[in-house]
Amino acid sequence: HDGTDEGWSFPDGTVVIKHFFATLDRRDPEGSAQVVETRLLIKEGAGWTGHTYVWNEAGTDAVRKVAGARLALDVIDADGAAIQQVYRVPNTNQCKNCHEIDGRNGLLGVTGRQLARQVVRDGQAVDQLAWLAAQLPFDGAAPTAPDQVLVDPAGDAPLDQRARAYLDANCSHCHRPGGDGGPSGLVLLAKETRPSAYGVCKSPVAAGPGAGGRLHAISPGQPDASIMVYRMSTTDPEIKMPEIPNTVVDDFGVELISAWIRDMPLPPCE
Repeated sequence: HDGTDEGWSFPDGTVVIKHFFATLDRRDPEGSAQVVETRLLIKEGAGWTGHTYVWNEAGTDAVRKVAGARLALDVIDADGAAIQQVYRVPNTNQCKNCHEIDGRNGLLGVTGRQLARQVVRDGQAVDQLAWLAAQLPFDGAAPTAPDQVLVDPAGDAPLDQRARAYLDANCSHCHRPGGDGGPSGLVLLAKETRPSAYGVCKSPVAAGPGAGGRLHAISPGQPDASIMVYRMSTTDPEIKMPEIPNTVVDDFGVELISAWIRDMPLPPCE
């Protein structure tokens, strides 16, 4: 670790594992969660390679899916109605759509701003970075919390911090210099301080139908006139953001970003 927010490096053979769960009964989100997919990122020589595995219904075995998959999940919605939801497993080549920065695959969540928070280990609440420093043989500086950390988007921090944290965690891997959305000029890293860079009164570069006739990524005080909210509010593959994984709209995210934009001071964009 080099002492910076994103300055983490790992030896060859390191495996980072992420499990994906589906809530099968929206009336009981945690109690009905079932593991559906596990993704591995493995450090091999020049970079990280992605591997996806799909679990059987019993959760006892998982099979690698190089070509990806589409799963039909039987779900009970918040009103108690039985529905079917499509769950999309990416193919191996699609990993780079999110993980590639400056032409190389990398980790997204292993940053100081995301890891600097309280977690429970062995029944005790501990600082996660301090816990990691005690577990791992760091070369160089042990990680410490950066000046700016990401707050819980659903917590009680100020609205601006919660909205910027949501956009950083969900969108900035693409919308940043070197990311797939870098050419758009829209930078959604929480550390970006220029309102025009994170979308305020920013005209689209090449959104096409994704603009929905709207003129700016963010129109202060007007979420319904903002391209950002428009693209978050649909699952149309020609319009939606993010481009690949979602098959349902994140209502929480739409409401949070809409409230943030609604709270922005006028005057409106010219």
